[in-house]
Amino acid sequence: MSESVFFSVVMAVRNGDKFISETLESILNQTYRHFELIVVDDGSTDLTIEIVNQYIEGDQRIQLVSNTNAPGLPPALNCGISYAIGQWIARCDADDIWKPEKLQIQSDFIRNWHVDEPLVVLGTSGYNININGKLMGLIPNCLNTLEEFKELKANFDPLLMCHSSVVFNKEIFYKIGEYRDDYIGAEDIDLWSRFSYEGVVLNVDQPLFLYRKHAGSWQLENTIKQANNFERIRENTYRRCNGLSELTYEEFVNFYDEKMTEVQKNSRFRKLKGKYLYRVGAINLANGCYILGVANLLHAIPYDSPLVISSLKNILQFKVTSTTSSFKKLFGKI
Repeated sequence: MSESVFFSVVMAVRNGDKFISETLESILNQTYRHFELIVVDDGSTDLTIEIVNQYIEGDQRIQLVSNTNAPGLPPALNCGISYAIGQWIARCDADDIWKPEKLQIQSDFIRNWHVDEPLVVLGTSGYNININGKLMGLIPNCLNTLEEFKELKANFDPLLMCHSSVVFNKEIFYKIGEYRDDYIGAEDIDLWSRFSYEGVVLNVDQPLFLYRKHAGSWQLENTIKQANNFERIRENTYRRCNGLSELTYEEFVNFYDEKMTEVQKNSRFRKLKGKYLYRVGAINLANGCYILGVANLLHAIPYDSPLVISSLKNILQFKVTSTTSSFKKLFGKI
């Protein structure tokens, strides 16, 4: 592999044979060619390894490695990045899809960056798709301007980015301490918060990847842990900036509980349960399980009706926009 490689694409996978071929095709067909692809097998027992090896036979940019760290996404990504020779790491999950121009647009953006503060992380917006690849809606995006980044950073707010869209500077990645595996559901957000004190974290305001929504093992317990970790990121960012030690998950939960009344705790739990039920319902609807989807959405309404209503409005708005766009392509301007 040439030392002129700019991007090292790192993908961790466990039992991803259902979608990984489509994902690999979208990466290998990038218009930008100066990259390597490191696939980290995290203990697959299906046909994942066989599929990846078939692609390796036809493309020398790919290498398959086994996760030598603890199992799980953060350790597997750290393992893969240890093999990378590129200056920047590009992330993609084994069920998502990149548009052909994604890496080219990000490469151009990085090379044309002329701000005094260095650019260290660059993501994009994208679309949600279902298991069959059907577009389900635009993913809401933030961090599109330098001003927005500075405001969020000043408030210690979590920097929300789509993990499969992001590229980041490898040298800074090692400087700040890699992925940490004790931020369940927020290991990427924790990483961006640490990156933000070394330079600018930003998104290209273009939908350049497709995020596949499908049923998995995500449970209510993980929804609660993810929400706690979002707040923990805010607290630990504040603590780092003020010379204080960071809180472990258990320490933060105790710290956070002490600040809330029982009424506040109950209200928060209800919203998190509503978010979980909505998430399950939306995924089932997107993938054609209409009875289960509607049942979960109806169940979510008493817990967090604003979330359900606003999300359904966004979906309907996307459907109308998509239909209008399709008519314009077929019949010209309406």
